[in-house]
Amino acid sequence: MRSKKDYKHAQFVVKKIIDAWDPYALREGGAPNDEFSPEVDKIVSQLPHIKSMDGAIQVVSKVMSSAFEPENFTVEKCTNVGKELFARCKEEGLI
Repeated sequence: MRSKKDYKHAQFVVKKIIDAWDPYALREGGAPNDEFSPEVDKIVSQLPHIKSMDGAIQVVSKVMSSAFEPENFTVEKCTNVGKELFARCKEEGLI
């Protein structure tokens, strides 16, 4: 990220994607607004290294697997959200 403003924008974009995905329906069930903040921050920190859709899928799978149950965040289970992450971040100029 070139600036703090860029970083904040990346956090906003990634948070919207992860919150919409809402694994375990935590946000839907009334979890705090910052429920996935640690995971969002870890994904944002990896954005400069993402060069492809597959790379985005791998990052989502790795971050979420390390935070929660790995069997629920396989590459296959993270494919759709990884594709969306790549598309949105590319569109926003974040990768």
